[in-house]
This record gives sequence, C-alpha cells and structure tokens, in this order.
Amino acid sequence: MGGTNLPIYTQKGTAMNKQVYVCGETEFSVNAIIPISQKTSSEYYLNKPNNGFWTSSLVDESSAWIEWCASEWEGKLTDTCVVIIPKKDIKVFTIDSDEDLISASTRKCKHLLTQSDVYMIDFARLYREGYHGVHVTENAAWSFHYSAPSNLVNLNAWDCESTVWFDNTWIDSFETKKIINYKIA
Repeated sequence: MGGTNLPIYTQKGTAMNKQVYVCGETEFSVNAIIPISQKTSSEYYLNKPNNGFWTSSLVDESSAWIEWCASEWEGKLTDTCVVIIPKKDIKVFTIDSDEDLISASTRKCKHLLTQSDVYMIDFARLYREGYHGVHVTENAAWSFHYSAPSNLVNLNAWDCESTVWFDNTWIDSFETKKIINYKIA
C-alpha cells in the first residue's frame, strides 16, 4: 500500500486517522463513488446527504462501524473492508459540539413528522466551501442521537463515529483487508 503515514488534520487541528470502508458484497472501486447531493425536498427527517461515501476511523484493528455492527447486526457484517489513507491536504468539517452542529446546520427545511421549521447540515454549502467531508465524532454521535440544540435536526441516523465524504478526491491510497471476529486482519 502506498501513501503517507503522516496524520491528516481536520479544520480543528485534530488528526484524521486512516479510514475503514466496509465493502458489502461488491468489490471496491474509487471510480464508483458517487458524489454527494443535497436532499431536494423541503421536508426532512434524516440529517444525511444523498449519496456520499461513508467510512469510520481505524482504531486498534477495528472501527466504530465494525464495532456497531458487532453489537447491533451480529452475523450480518461482510468479511471484507478497505483501509484508506486520506491525502495530506484534505479539509474535513468535524462535528463534536453544539457549536459545530450549529455552524454546519444552515439549510432550512420542514421536519417530516412535526412540520416545524428546522435546520439540517448544509452538505452542499460545505462542499462548495472546499470541505472533502463531514466527520461526526463518537461524542457527537451519542450526544445528538436523539436531541439537538434549538431548531436543529438531530443525528439519529449517525449510529457511531463516522465520516461522509463528498466525492473520491480525498483518497491517497487503499488496501483491501479481511474482517475476522470483528477485527481487521
């Protein structure tokens, strides 16, 4: 596997680890990654974009997504993943606090269930501002899973620490690996 072992930094100056993508039944192809698009409906329930590419950080031969699958989807996790090294010069918007979620959530919409005015993450705006993705920390995934500040859409669809990447331009190199007993071999 080529690439660098230098840490990648988010807009907050924190290191961005290698990323893990769990493949499912298909072979990984960088060119198959579909760029994000903003939801077009004025009603919204899930705080996620259309498309995008989802990863979680490599930590101790596993990832938050692999660990989540071990506890929530026992027996349904595929045995293949891709470990990805991001490029050095990427820009990632990290949500870890109320302030981060407020800063990212500038798209007004109607909540699907309540029809009240709410604000969701404006993925298209962040993409236009040069970000390569949005990273939700473990703290934010838990803190905002069922509630969020003020009129913001919560992060109930973000089950664990993860990043949604807007396209494939952030990838430096990758290697396909096996998952055995919820660990990357």
